[in-house]
Amino acid sequence: MREQGYCVMEEVWSREEGRRIHDLFDRLLDRVVEDRSEDCFSGFGCKVLALWYREPGVREFLEAPPIRTFLEHAIEERVGFKMTGVRWSNLDSQPRIIWHDHFYWDPALLTQRRRFERVSLNCYLDGSTQAMGPLIVWPRAFHDPLHAPSVDPFAPRRGEIEVEAPPLSAVFMDSALDHCARRGTSARMRTMWGGQVQAQSCRRSHPQDTDGAWSAVQAWRWRKAKLG
Repeated sequence: MREQGYCVMEEVWSREEGRRIHDLFDRLLDRVVEDRSEDCFSGFGCKVLALWYREPGVREFLEAPPIRTFLEHAIEERVGFKMTGVRWSNLDSQPRIIWHDHFYWDPALLTQRRRFERVSLNCYLDGSTQAMGPLIVWPRAFHDPLHAPSVDPFAPRRGEIEVEAPPLSAVFMDSALDHCARRGTSARMRTMWGGQVQAQSCRRSHPQDTDGAWSAVQAWRWRKAKLG
């Protein structure tokens, strides 16, 4: 990950676990569409944050031993999830998501860091493929500066890589890695879920943090209203 900013862990979960994860997200999506509408997939898709408060069943899968072991090896200490979420998209969604990263701190910190402090975890129920819609990355080494914003944030870039990953895989990304995604060709729903983890000793706040006490209270109220 230090050389290119990302790595792929294939088939993290078993087929049986995959069926359970699919059922979990199908039920959650039904509840979400009740609150919104069928056209909530336009734009960049339908997104739910504070995921593991809204659907506690995802915790055991996000904290699967291979995932936690890799994250703690990459960050070199214990980690905690600071943001969890899911995004569904389909053929009604935007053809391409804009280029973005998740660093959001002073760029000068990149030249001073000795290890990863924050890592993004993207999980793909049905894979990252041409059919389902691939994750696209612009590789960067550990101490590279942040990429300058593109004039056209949707435009393809020279040197971009479409990440191929089979179903039930996870992609780990440096928070400073520029990435985007393209809409797939399949009529099936694309489900990308995961979160952002941070070293427990890193107390620096981050604007994308969603998983805290207030998120837990809001999610509890939402679940109570839906499930009784």
